[in-house]
Amino acid sequence: MRFPPFLTSLTAASVFCCLLLGSASTRVVGAEEPSPATIDQIAVGFDGYYKVGEWSPLFVTVTATTDCSARLVVGVPDIDADMTLLTSETVELAAGKPYRFESRFKTGRANGELRIRVETDAGPIASKLLRVSDESHQFREGLLPAQQLWVAIGDPAGLETPSVEGAIDSEITVEAGKPVIAHISVKNLPSIWQSYTAIDALIVAAAATSPEEQPFPAVITESQSVAMARWVRCGGYLVFSLGRDVEAYDKSPLAKWMPVKVIGQAETRLLGDVESIAGQRDPLPRFRGVKTAVISEDDADFDGVVVKRGRSGPTLLRVPYGLGRIVFFTIDVNLPPIKGWKAATALLENLVKGETRSDLQSQQTASGQLSKRGITDLSSQFLATLQDWDNVPRISVWTVLGLIALYGLLIGPLDYWIVQKLFKKPELTWVTFPLFVAVAGGLAIWMSTASHSKTVQVKQTSFIDLDTSTEQLLVRSWFGVYSPENKLYSIEAQPEPFAVEKKAPRQIELSWLALAEDAVGGLNRQGGLHLTDRTYDYGTDEVTMKNVPIGHWSAKSFLAQWDATRSGLVDNQLESSGMGRMRGRISHTFPVPLQDCVLAYGGQAYLIDQLAPYQQWRPNAPQSRELRSFLTGLVAKQKTMDDKKASFDEFFEERTTYNPDDRDLDNVSRMLTFYETAGGAAYTGLAHDVSPELDYSKHLRLGRAVLLARIDLSPTTLHVDGVTPENTQQETFVRIILPVRKTDVSGGRRTLPTTDVAPPPRPKR
Repeated sequence: MRFPPFLTSLTAASVFCCLLLGSASTRVVGAEEPSPATIDQIAVGFDGYYKVGEWSPLFVTVTATTDCSARLVVGVPDIDADMTLLTSETVELAAGKPYRFESRFKTGRANGELRIRVETDAGPIASKLLRVSDESHQFREGLLPAQQLWVAIGDPAGLETPSVEGAIDSEITVEAGKPVIAHISVKNLPSIWQSYTAIDALIVAAAATSPEEQPFPAVITESQSVAMARWVRCGGYLVFSLGRDVEAYDKSPLAKWMPVKVIGQAETRLLGDVESIAGQRDPLPRFRGVKTAVISEDDADFDGVVVKRGRSGPTLLRVPYGLGRIVFFTIDVNLPPIKGWKAATALLENLVKGETRSDLQSQQTASGQLSKRGITDLSSQFLATLQDWDNVPRISVWTVLGLIALYGLLIGPLDYWIVQKLFKKPELTWVTFPLFVAVAGGLAIWMSTASHSKTVQVKQTSFIDLDTSTEQLLVRSWFGVYSPENKLYSIEAQPEPFAVEKKAPRQIELSWLALAEDAVGGLNRQGGLHLTDRTYDYGTDEVTMKNVPIGHWSAKSFLAQWDATRSGLVDNQLESSGMGRMRGRISHTFPVPLQDCVLAYGGQAYLIDQLAPYQQWRPNAPQSRELRSFLTGLVAKQKTMDDKKASFDEFFEERTTYNPDDRDLDNVSRMLTFYETAGGAAYTGLAHDVSPELDYSKHLRLGRAVLLARIDLSPTTLHVDGVTPENTQQETFVRIILPVRKTDVSGGRRTLPTTDVAPPPRPKR
């Protein structure tokens, strides 16, 4: 068979091209140079665990073949599956010497991916792509925001899990309602404080468990200690166990900031108080003696609550530190007799759960209320307020249904009546039908355009949290940014100093935000197909986010937070003689008045409409209400009952039903601050698991007073493409934690809160 000449030429050309490409590829493979660097080890999160929508640590060990200046770039998808890039500082890599980068990541997808790249100014020198679906299991599926994550150091008894640090190739089932336990070594303890935000409780057992090991206080670095302290001051929760290694603790950086002063060591054989904490009948195994830390209870050294007391002093203490809390246990939980005790698990759980979730909340059940927007957590109700703009009215569902019905009437019965009855020419439907469709389409376009703003809109809500004991100030500003067009924006946050001391705040952090719900745009939703590959960068200063994509008539939420030390903002002279009785005075130096003030203490709410700067406020009984009644709108009512013989009055109490769809920020902020005090899920029908640190009910139980008020100032300014949008709606709330000085019967003053254990009797003379 003979082929046409053109087909023969085409075949010859194809064969020649294939041979040419093959030889070229062979030359490239043969000439391939060794990689300029290798990624030797990756440690993701805490023992492989991380939370969706929260910052988690990342450690990457790199070895370069030549000396170079390099940086680490970490990429993860956000809630919209757009890739976010966080770049580290540039460091010097020595040839052949491993270097360990420390970074962090915040992903919006539980089943997403993690991109790691090491680059120089000339380009990438090493890279790694990790996916949840990979067979290597280096990157496991993320935990949902409401899932509790406990991180343990020092192998505390009772918290054993089948997981071993670095070995995450086996799938571990996460049981609903139970915390995930992650065990890490000190080397994987972050020195970046934001990396701790995914942790619900950090449990540290200070003692070394073998002669080859050193105790935790002896190996923790200064940077790790500073990061841990800052995390606790900003709302973190630490459980610390110290008994034997008191000397190492005194020399460690922990002793510089821990709000508990260790003054010595004792030995005891009486641990009935420990058995009572466990709440079980299993006795401790026999032991000769246990080393315990001795705590100073002087007014200048201690400002907490003694929960349990032994012969040598406090055994279990709960201590506020800034906006956070510390549980200090004076016996080692990773040494005998607690190590190997059958009730060790119950002991550790009671130590931790006493603060991470209140005892009342564990017994509460939701009231069965269902939000129209599918809201299940109180934080979601709060964040939903960022999507309501005064200048962007929302068309209701009933309006849309009405327009659909009108459109059906227009192209159906009305069109038939016009062409059949009015003009009696059915062929006119070729004119009227397209005309009606065009009119309806034009009306829809006009209504959609008229109901949306033509300019960028910003909705801002801020919390200014202040602890007057440590002078710790934390500002969190939540933003909702509405875009009238498809555009890549530059988003920048700047703190606004409002205190007398014009000190620059610490590093401000800006990041994306999303609801923790199983809905479109929610963190609990599994990621779907994403057709674009858009990326945007966190600025090297973390104040700016560059090239952030926001769709047409869409919105994106952000969180900016910064902290500082501020003194002189509040003059606190509050006292109490017990039973919730408040006296003394309080004033502030904020530049504007505090409005709608609620001072909570001892089960009472003291109210004042406005507190001007430098004005002295003396809370007293006539200004007070029972706190829970105030929060739930509880009122006493009288009803006359009649029967056949007589009539009588019946008295009953009625409370206001909580509305999960309420967008009144005054109501929502009160519930965020006093959630457990108001009754928790039993009253609201909502959980408070995503951001439990916003609930200050625990500080009330530690003998503190909490002042909640509105203030007319903006602590953080958001710039969109370099300018501040004119249409910015903002609300700011101040929440101040105040120590209350206790006055005893004899008139002496003590700074200790009331304890639930009586002090030991004084020796007889």
